[in-house]
Amino acid sequence: MKTLLIVGYGRLGAAVLDQLAPLFPDWRFVVVSRNQVAAESRLNLSRYVWSQWGRYPNVAYHRVNLHDTERMANLIAETSPDLVFNATTPFPWWRIDEIPPVLARVASDAGPGMWAATDIVLPQLLSQALAMAGSKAPFVNGCYPDMTNAFLSNTDGAPLLGIGNISNIIPGMRLAYAAQWRVEPQSVVVKCVGHHFTSLNGPSTDEETPAPYFLEVTSGERSLLVEGPSPEPFRVLRRHALRQRGVEGQAVTVGSASTVLAALMDGTGGSFHAPGALGLPGGYPVTIDESGVVDLDLPTTVSKEQAVAVMMLAQRFDGTQHVESGVVEPTEKALAAQEQILGFVTERVTPENVAEFAANTVVELNKRYGLELEAL
Repeated sequence: MKTLLIVGYGRLGAAVLDQLAPLFPDWRFVVVSRNQVAAESRLNLSRYVWSQWGRYPNVAYHRVNLHDTERMANLIAETSPDLVFNATTPFPWWRIDEIPPVLARVASDAGPGMWAATDIVLPQLLSQALAMAGSKAPFVNGCYPDMTNAFLSNTDGAPLLGIGNISNIIPGMRLAYAAQWRVEPQSVVVKCVGHHFTSLNGPSTDEETPAPYFLEVTSGERSLLVEGPSPEPFRVLRRHALRQRGVEGQAVTVGSASTVLAALMDGTGGSFHAPGALGLPGGYPVTIDESGVVDLDLPTTVSKEQAVAVMMLAQRFDGTQHVESGVVEPTEKALAAQEQILGFVTERVTPENVAEFAANTVVELNKRYGLELEAL
């Protein structure tokens, strides 16, 4: 029996398990989190729903704190997962709205690069545990993979793929251009090289979203290639396929995670979009073959070098000046936001200081704004 290990059992991890467990009765699901009471209560909610359908998936829960790397590594060795999904984060994005509105706007304008340490710290610990256990299971990361996967690249246990972000606009683009061109959605192929900034902001404004991107849309003999920034594709999207966003909109992120994981589980493969694919910054169209091998599937006229170069420019709009294996440097705007919101800055995040920076971030958010985040 094959095993999917889900680390983190909040809104994302639980929703992904809800979708996958009934679809894969021949798989075992191992859920890990540090809050046993909340996790077991949420898991029982899922069991109630599955039972209504007469389904009883093989799901086991384990209470582990990722900071206990040895214990996590032992669990990985004991359960021998075939696939690993990280759904942890010490500071969920929707909780930014719980700090004073003026500061929440500052954080939004600065971009997620200002939270680099908190996004990296738990995926890094999971990578270390996978390496310690000698696991070669593919690792799919759900915590800001546009930046985190690049930081963790070229290390043992590094993520293979991410989920969400650029993937979240692809269904809308497909539906929108199907309506615009009056064709069936199944005939529309969308390929987009884009950073989180584009997927977050492009659908929200009629104005030009400044981050560069590549977008290719084809259907039969019809083809469109856009080299952004350009607002036109998002105008088409809003005209034909505007959706609910916010916390409820995370359903699209859940779908992104579930479909990528399912492709790796059932061996059917397919075409997808994934941020942090193969440890690269930003997001890309990819293929997954029947044996689980991942490759880029770029627009026809775009080379890998061009795609990566554009993502390195685009990441600055998300608050990341530079990222490579083991180093991330926030932009000046992100550093200014850190100083204003947290009272300190993280000019250069590395594997050696990321835990301290992340812990200090949580301490300051709790002390200044009463968020009651769990300590790191």
